[in-house]
Amino acid sequence: MSERILLLGSIDGHAATVIAHLLRGWEVRDLPYDRIAGVTLPPGEQGKVGLVVLQSRQESEAEIVRWCRAVKANPHLAGAKLLVALDPDLAGQYSAARSAGADECLMVPASAGHVEKLLQKLLGG
Repeated sequence: MSERILLLGSIDGHAATVIAHLLRGWEVRDLPYDRIAGVTLPPGEQGKVGLVVLQSRQESEAEIVRWCRAVKANPHLAGAKLLVALDPDLAGQYSAARSAGADECLMVPASAGHVEKLLQKLLGG
């Protein structure tokens, strides 16, 4: 079993592929966007989620704030970094997502090199 778990919440195919490739060795779990914030893990997996990635597509600013706060408040996701992927037309949500607890935001589509630098910054590797 993998040491670290990556939760992907309905992420753009290209971004998900790049992130999963860069974090090879991590266990990747794709979940519906609306299930990420309320996810529960068995005792042996608690604390193993290293990264949660959500993609905001058409949600209002209030909605992305609600999702970010819910992820950060979930004790099963304690210690996990939160990355919010934003479509270019939702760039205005960047500040709202960050102030609501997102550790970083990624404008998608993004090059693999940009994603790699962002993950290194975010995960310290």
